Amino acid sequence: MVVYSVHSLYKNPGIFLLAALFFATPAISAVPLDKSRYIGLDEVRPGANAWCLTVYEGTKIEKFGLEVISVVRNYEPGRNAIIVTSTDPRFVHTGPVAGCSGSPVYIDGRLAGALAFMLAPFNKDPLYGVTPIEEMLKAGEKQNTPDEHGHASLTAMPPDRKGSNMSAWNFARPIDLTAAADVFTRPTPAPQAMPNGASALPMVLSTSQLPAGAAERLNAACSQMGFVAASGISGSNTDANLAKNTNFEPGGVAVVPLIDGDLKATAIGTITDVVGDKVYAFGHAFLGMGATDMPLATGKVDTVVASLMRSFKLGEVLEVKGALTTDTATAVVGTIGKKAKTIPLTIKINRYNDTEIRTYHCRIVTNEILSPIMVMAAVSAAVQMRGSLPPEHSISYKVAFGLDSFAPLVFENVSSSDDASSMLKESIAVIGLCLNNPYKDVAITSIDIEAVIQPKNIIAHIWSLTLSDTTVKAGQTVSVSAVIEPYLAPKRTYTMNLRIPADLKPGDYELTITGAMGYEQFLRKTAPEKFRADNLPNMLAAMHNISQIRRDRLYLVFVLPASGVAIENAVLSDLPPSKAVVLQDDKRLLSARPWQNWIEQSVATDSIVGDSKTIRIKVEE
Repeated sequence: MVVYSVHSLYKNPGIFLLAALFFATPAISAVPLDKSRYIGLDEVRPGANAWCLTVYEGTKIEKFGLEVISVVRNYEPGRNAIIVTSTDPRFVHTGPVAGCSGSPVYIDGRLAGALAFMLAPFNKDPLYGVTPIEEMLKAGEKQNTPDEHGHASLTAMPPDRKGSNMSAWNFARPIDLTAAADVFTRPTPAPQAMPNGASALPMVLSTSQLPAGAAERLNAACSQMGFVAASGISGSNTDANLAKNTNFEPGGVAVVPLIDGDLKATAIGTITDVVGDKVYAFGHAFLGMGATDMPLATGKVDTVVASLMRSFKLGEVLEVKGALTTDTATAVVGTIGKKAKTIPLTIKINRYNDTEIRTYHCRIVTNEILSPIMVMAAVSAAVQMRGSLPPEHSISYKVAFGLDSFAPLVFENVSSSDDASSMLKESIAVIGLCLNNPYKDVAITSIDIEAVIQPKNIIAHIWSLTLSDTTVKAGQTVSVSAVIEPYLAPKRTYTMNLRIPADLKPGDYELTITGAMGYEQFLRKTAPEKFRADNLPNMLAAMHNISQIRRDRLYLVFVLPASGVAIENAVLSDLPPSKAVVLQDDKRLLSARPWQNWIEQSVATDSIVGDSKTIRIKVEE
């Protein structure tokens, strides 16, 4: 086995080829590098003394000594790296620190690049990979045809609007909010993943101001995105002067507020350089989505938590002073003074063990991948702020989504003993589908959530079902009585009257009494057009149809003979049978199927019925 010392690694730069893998980016811009300010890769030599700037406490930017070990060229086409080590006792003690991503590295007093990756999680030496400044400065830009002076003009990289989770959802099938929520909270692989144990320096995902249960949900969803969770004690900054006087500067803290306001979740890294109103940071991708629009804030570090597993900065937001506009493999770029679009979120919780109704006002990042996850985290936090929910509980809730150019979408329902899962999944799915649909951008202008939480289980089942008569004639009215047995509560009887259609042909028919789950399953099978999302209006209509299915109702469904035909989302109920047969020809491009008619009724209950009962009715001449 060959053993390499730290100071001999620069003689074997090939070792680092397997330890560094970033996504490929466009060719380096033809615009010359300002050599008075920056040092090019061709000037960097192994053994050179260097230093980096970063914050270990408060807002104080400190210098940490480094030594260049090696320069690795073309580990990927167009990608290079500088390998450095440090003898600074603070770096030796903590090892690679999450949150140091973007810390500027200087050689001969000129900016060479940014700390960007670590070579292995348990290195005995503080080895870092540095993204060269040439590659960072071209982040988000592409080279166009040179002008009359021979200089290439630089324009913004076109946006990649859709997040990676969007491709996992099939919009051709009927909308299922539970399945959609699972897709939009599925962990997304980090864009800066590397082989052989090497990885980008993680971004710190600060969840200190969220209850443990909410933080766990957030961490699970973000575990593969290149974030490291920073849980601990951290508060909101109250020093207005510190916030006002802290600006973006190399080595300073860069914060992306993912949830801001009464509830907070932030991503923390470091600023590499400031050029005019442009802020360069991180030295690697955030999400790797190209053009983006997220708040960018100054921040402070409460402390650096040293760990054998992974050290991290515990910090917080000071003040939003710009917007993150570009997110590429080599850097993120922000614009000072630009205001990012965020979604106002208001959560009102009326909880059984709280003496007051609490209202939380927040703003969440507008992003195809992150918005659904952040709403999940914020709502979970608000629900659990006074402690975890007891095993037996019920939630009455109302969730209203304001949509630009469309009517508001409102979900008003109840759930029981599901840890707020129903409310969360509906919220996640609506946001994910609106932001990721393939038809048209849907701007979410507001999200307002109200929830009343009680310590009781309201699940029930159908104990018995009685009909006044199972043999009837057309035009006759049948009385249906259902006895419901709630959990640890007395039985209750609900009665509905069904009038048999006067023109109904003799025969055997089915009458079903069911809860919301069975009723929705019936609709999905019998009338799938109600849930199809083959265009934007149908998608919004499908979500509206789902929102109308109340769990605290008992549904009666009486199935009638098929009549007419359904073509895509259009129902031709009075179509003569001869024409219906023609339209159902398999050779036609538009799908058609027999349309099933039915009679339905419902009655409000104070329980959630989880099962169904079916009785056959004979209609005589």
